[in-house]
Amino acid sequence: MKKIILSIFIALACFQAPAFAYLDPGTGSMLLSALIGIVATAFFMLKTLYYKLSGGFLSLFGVKIEKRKHGIIFYSEGKSYWRTFKLY
Repeated sequence: MKKIILSIFIALACFQAPAFAYLDPGTGSMLLSALIGIVATAFFMLKTLYYKLSGGFLSLFGVKIEKRKHGIIFYSEGKSYWRTFKLY
């Protein structure tokens, strides 16, 4: 049964009629941007998953990981912006 389904799939894939389709540059650019976004999202998702799993694995053995706290730094071009960035 599996061989029959596989042979039908191969026959359909090999003997396709020409589509005469047109892909304009705007659509191609959109598809390329979507592909790059999906790859970047998958990369950062896997990286975050790796760090979470490795941190959880190390915590099982009692190893403490020191977390750094980063402050937010605002740069301005003069004293006229001080009221905008002043912490209340």
